[in-house]
Amino acid sequence: DGSLEEFVGNTRRRNLLLSFGILGLLGGSIGLIFLSARRAQMLAQRQLDFVSAVSHEFRTPIAVIYSAAENLADGVAREESQVSRYGNLIKGEGKKLSGMVEQILEFAGARSGQKKYDFRETDVKSVVEESLQDCEPLIAEKGFAVETDFAGNLPLIQADANQLSHAVQNLVINAVKYGNGDNRLKIAVKNGGGKIKISVEDKGIGIAKKDLQQIFTPFY
Repeated sequence: DGSLEEFVGNTRRRNLLLSFGILGLLGGSIGLIFLSARRAQMLAQRQLDFVSAVSHEFRTPIAVIYSAAENLADGVAREESQVSRYGNLIKGEGKKLSGMVEQILEFAGARSGQKKYDFRETDVKSVVEESLQDCEPLIAEKGFAVETDFAGNLPLIQADANQLSHAVQNLVINAVKYGNGDNRLKIAVKNGGGKIKISVEDKGIGIAKKDLQQIFTPFY
């Protein structure tokens, strides 16, 4: 319908646009592959840091158990009171190890999406009080003063009491670990707006503002 020169020109332009489009697509794909590889590298590093941190946490109770067991085996502790003390020491450190392993398994189950929760009517105040009791040995060891502020007439909620207790204990343990010399801890349970708010407040180092948005990022 037109000149041969015009047809060739249109074809050339169309081919050039198509070529640039393919090049752009390839460039974008390379960029995405690079970003994906970079993220995978960062995640792998976080996982290594996580394993390193967990191993460090395991080292202390394992060392205490080994030392106490060695003293018992070598007959260093002969009196009944000494044997009992060493036995309680091994039992306490073993409980710590068990709790750490349980937390790791809980985390793995939650991340895989296979974790099943047992939701039923739960008294939040009782859960928080029991959580504090479970943390009492660590709180006493670090010399923390705990202030509680529980609102009255708290309604029952649908929750997995065991998992909620783990969450509260995790916050309390972190607060005690990173108190930074100010051994004050406040636990509050408030009611309002159809919701119950549980807060664990310490006077420690806190989390840097730039890291707050990453607190739910795995291994961060």
